[in-house]
Amino acid sequence: MIVVIGSPSALARDGVVRAVGLSSLIAIAAAAHGRTVQLVGRLGDDGVADAVLQDLARQGVGHVAVLRDPAHPTPADTAADGSVADHPPTATGLELEPEDVELALRYLTDFAVVAVVGESGSVLAVVERAASWGTSALVVVGGVVSDAQDAAGHLGPVAGETSDAFARRVGDRLAALDAEAGPVRSVR
Repeated sequence: MIVVIGSPSALARDGVVRAVGLSSLIAIAAAAHGRTVQLVGRLGDDGVADAVLQDLARQGVGHVAVLRDPAHPTPADTAADGSVADHPPTATGLELEPEDVELALRYLTDFAVVAVVGESGSVLAVVERAASWGTSALVVVGGVVSDAQDAAGHLGPVAGETSDAFARRVGDRLAALDAEAGPVRSVR
């Protein structure tokens, strides 16, 4: 299983709310290879979050470890009239707390690959400890690479690469690492 850690945000096009943000795009790209993918993140407890989770599920991404936070709305670009805007998002996902990630990784124990997407050093430290218990591959996307993290496991965009292309490249890499760990597992 691949676990992607990072909160999604929302974008509407033609009246359909989609999961966006680098963590979502990476998870979707990895799931497109038929791998089992779970997203760890935080969303508001609102209709936009419901639509984001439905979009992730339609694209093969599990979300059993996405926290719902009633104190904050789901991040989304909004137009002047208050609707979700129809343009690339500037919103970033809600911040994850290290304790939330630790709990999620205790629940999602069967991961061969874990990717941390743009999270703080304290979240990365929790993930490094969890990955060290087994033979899990740890990939850091953006953010700061700690001393314990091998630079080969840190991925960033190359000059001129779009966010979508970068997310596909990272998702492809995660799927390849997961394939090395074992056979395709169906998402149910």
